[in-house]
Amino acid sequence: MAADYRTTILSPNLEEYRSVEDVRRFAVFSKMLSGSLQEHYSADFTVLIHTESPNGFSSFKSSVLTSVGSVPDSFEDRVENLFKSDSNTSGDFKRETWPEAECLVHRLAVTDRDTIVFVLGFQSINLPNAETRQRFAESLEKIQPEISDIYLISKQAQKIEELRRRLESAEDQLDSPGMDLSKGIEHLEIAGDSESVIGVNTCSQRMKTVLSQISKIGLSDLSLLIRGEVGTGKAFIARKIHDHSSQQDRPFEMISCGALTPSLVEGELFGWKKGAFSGADEDRAGLFERANGGTVFLDEVSELPQEVQQKLLRVIQENEIRPIGSSDPVAVKCRIISSSCKDLMELVNQGDFREDLYYRLSGFQCEVPPLRERSEDMQALINGFLFDLRKEHGISKRFSESASQELCGFAWPGNIQQLKNVIQQAYLMSEKRVIARKVILSVIQGSTADALMSEKFAVTPEEICIRIPRIEGFNEIVSEVERAVILSAMQQNRGNKSRVTKQLKIPRQTLYNKLERFGITEDEWDL
Repeated sequence: MAADYRTTILSPNLEEYRSVEDVRRFAVFSKMLSGSLQEHYSADFTVLIHTESPNGFSSFKSSVLTSVGSVPDSFEDRVENLFKSDSNTSGDFKRETWPEAECLVHRLAVTDRDTIVFVLGFQSINLPNAETRQRFAESLEKIQPEISDIYLISKQAQKIEELRRRLESAEDQLDSPGMDLSKGIEHLEIAGDSESVIGVNTCSQRMKTVLSQISKIGLSDLSLLIRGEVGTGKAFIARKIHDHSSQQDRPFEMISCGALTPSLVEGELFGWKKGAFSGADEDRAGLFERANGGTVFLDEVSELPQEVQQKLLRVIQENEIRPIGSSDPVAVKCRIISSSCKDLMELVNQGDFREDLYYRLSGFQCEVPPLRERSEDMQALINGFLFDLRKEHGISKRFSESASQELCGFAWPGNIQQLKNVIQQAYLMSEKRVIARKVILSVIQGSTADALMSEKFAVTPEEICIRIPRIEGFNEIVSEVERAVILSAMQQNRGNKSRVTKQLKIPRQTLYNKLERFGITEDEWDL
């Protein structure tokens, strides 16, 4: 029987609440659980009451947590007042004293001081019998551990949130006009065992290993392929490799292969002669010619068109280029460093990248770890960006303790570049010199929403396209898809919930639960 209760009452709600933030988890879970109880026992409504004895024995607090279904007018107030005046009230509500409905009542202790009262109301002629009363009590007792755990998680999260608010308030008071915030920013304190390898400071052991490998081949002319996610600093690493190589006194030229149209890439790489095409009013040296004797960095080389890949291979093999509009080759000798956030070998297998070019570019390969895997470097990066902003704007600012914790705890799918963007925006938005956590949260949420509605989220009349980082777990991926579907439907129907439920073929209560769970507000669909 216990397994049946978990399957029919508890299980439908467990997966729903897992992706909800801890502070709101019990509120969302209790709403969903109330709906399951109402449906399972064919009740007309469900009301959940929270009673608390703050000092453990003498005084009581009572409040309605949630309600589902057709609750009679003033019923909630009457029930709340009843338990507020007598927290030990027990037994079902009979028609003789409760004309609004006949109710099953069960009290469930979730802590030594907190109790959840479940009220199941029946207004129809199908009133509960003795068997229903017994099953109702048994079902709640069987799932009491899970309910208690979820309640405690949310309560602790709320306490932590309250402490954060108090901390931020204290930090605001400490932010007096006479405070000198330059100390600690000028002299960056880097936690952990910091080490400089090829000019890159890092505390991350994994990053040290990568940089150490690079340093061993730095003085050679071996071609190098840098792999890593977007925003991990591949271009920065490439520059440092050049600065610590035998070509350090020679030019360093780079090109973003994905930023140019196919018609422009060839001219940028190899140059052109005057009159080669419309608009070519003078000779122009290409990337390889300008970098002759030095280093060429091909950022996101996977984006090169196939025809340009073939010409690039010939340049590497023959050490000469042929500018557009010229029949005379130009001798060049450059070290080539390239980067990609995609798996080039997979592109080779798919026929989108030349295999011979791949082996020419990948004389040595390394992978820059994402920021989430080098958390030891977070504080140093934060301090470094603040230091740069202070030099640029002349104003010393720092993050509050809670804001720093928020920065260090975020997943940063956009890695170092996203971190830098958020810090810059927070620095400029904050009117105070101590940047509060709420500023960070607003910037992160804003950038996430912008990303969702741009490159990660696209809607057409025929389909919804959403890009989700591979770092997400199964539940997070499902939640992102659900949120995208709900938000898209709300926007399409201009917030008309009846139309949304018909379009998505879901009950109205399910829609309300999803809107609450994902925190979707009118501002998001009323565009």
